Amino acid sequence: MGGDDKGKKRKVEKKSGKERVKEENVKRVEKKRKTEDVAPEKTSGTEVYRPRTVQSSTPQQAMERQVRGNINKLAIANMEGILEDLESLMMTHGQRTVWEVMVDCILDNCIKSGHSMLHSVPIIAQSALLSVLHRTIGAEIGSYAVEKLIHGYEEHYKKEDSNVCTNLMILMIHMYNMHTLHCTLVYDVIKKMIGRFTEIDLEILLVVIKACGVQLRRDDAGSLKEIVLLVQSGSRDHEISGNVRVKFLIESIADLKNNRTREVVEEHSALQRCIKVAHSMIKKRDSPPENPLRLTVDDIFNIEEKGRWWLVGSTWGGREKGGKTETSTESSAQTEQNKLLQLARAQRMNTDIRRSIFCLIMSSEDYFDAFNGLLKFGGKGQDVEVMYVLIHCCLQEKKYNPYYYHIATKLASFHRSYRVSVKHTLWDKFKVLSTMTPRSISNLSNMTADLIVDNTVSLKALEKIEMDEPDTTTVLFLRILLRSIIVKATQDTERNILSDIVVKLISVEGVQPVIEGLCHFIVREELAQTEGEPKKDDVIYAKGIKLLRRMLEKWLASNMFK
Repeated sequence: MGGDDKGKKRKVEKKSGKERVKEENVKRVEKKRKTEDVAPEKTSGTEVYRPRTVQSSTPQQAMERQVRGNINKLAIANMEGILEDLESLMMTHGQRTVWEVMVDCILDNCIKSGHSMLHSVPIIAQSALLSVLHRTIGAEIGSYAVEKLIHGYEEHYKKEDSNVCTNLMILMIHMYNMHTLHCTLVYDVIKKMIGRFTEIDLEILLVVIKACGVQLRRDDAGSLKEIVLLVQSGSRDHEISGNVRVKFLIESIADLKNNRTREVVEEHSALQRCIKVAHSMIKKRDSPPENPLRLTVDDIFNIEEKGRWWLVGSTWGGREKGGKTETSTESSAQTEQNKLLQLARAQRMNTDIRRSIFCLIMSSEDYFDAFNGLLKFGGKGQDVEVMYVLIHCCLQEKKYNPYYYHIATKLASFHRSYRVSVKHTLWDKFKVLSTMTPRSISNLSNMTADLIVDNTVSLKALEKIEMDEPDTTTVLFLRILLRSIIVKATQDTERNILSDIVVKLISVEGVQPVIEGLCHFIVREELAQTEGEPKKDDVIYAKGIKLLRRMLEKWLASNMFK
């Protein structure tokens, strides 16, 4: 009996131990429920716990968590995969919704970081991702990011939060290094910091020079001289010329200006790897050429008054200082606009973008005003539309008007894409020379001559013209073209225009057919010279084409056996 009692006692103790374990598990679950805010859910008679955040989350909240998770684990190695995830989310939730969350997450990381991110590889990778989306989706992404960044910087600057200001500035610097932003904004920020010259400004100026000084010198070396002078005068005005940081800043900029700086190898290597990966991703997606945002700090703070002029399709928000304009003025402006639209339709401007470009060109005060307005049409393929409208309008004039040439050459000097577009637009016109009126041919010849003389395009652009057996319209075009070039060469005594044109022509490959065709045409022209007393212009033309032929034949002779 005693043995049985002992066995029963051991069973009770064993049972009690199991109960204790069960009780501990229940307590642990209860504790977890309280700390993680879990909610019970009964399934098949058992109780399953799910976090309330998961239980009550909407598709929008789920998307935000996914975007933030992707950004937080972003690195150079997984950038391609994360971009594909984001693109997939954009297909489901809409592009703008997703990239706004992405930008906000990147900025939050800068603000909430407890340390400086100067040498942080993740922030370089995030800037690269922004650059890829800026190119593949649109400039609205870069614009949204830099607007929030500048506003956030000013907000934390007032709070004297130097760590956050530094991190936001580092993000902006890498957006510039990735060609999302133009150096104009960086230089503008530098000038504003020099104008205030507080301890925070000094600290951040040193960071800027260290992180992107070499790239600034490459893009606009002349502005560095101005920065040195501003630092010197600013230090005197604020009576801190003896400050060690100021002296070091001046020395750093001077070394940078004189190309005596060394890049941080580790950071430079990470930056170059990111740029390489970003370019590969952009190339796969057949994106448009680089179009860094050219804006200033004042542009960002004056968006309500002037609008986002740097974005294609954004409206101009400017208003008169006196407040509301008079009804009669508005009515007059609307009438003028309606007339321009009717004229645009009459000129077969069959798309909204072409009509907008046409109205802007026709309503501008001068070519510089038109140039500034046309910069708004800088999106993918719109440089082609701008050049199409410019040359079309030029051909419709009763007499050649250099106004269109000045706009075209100003745009071509602003960005290479316009230079390429004007060449291709000319080629399109050369193909239909036989259908043009003599007036249009004359205008096209004169505009082409002006573009060749100022080196916007080369004589190689004539490769699309048949010069060996030219028809009457081609002869007329080439004759007016060469005459116009030679007249301009005679008038400009400070520059050897013909020599410059030939040098530019022979500096590119595949020019032999063009040179042979020109020589053949010039020989025909010389043989066709009329007998009797020639006019003064004819004498100048004859001498000019003879000189041009000699230069071209000299090149042919020296390259005959190459």
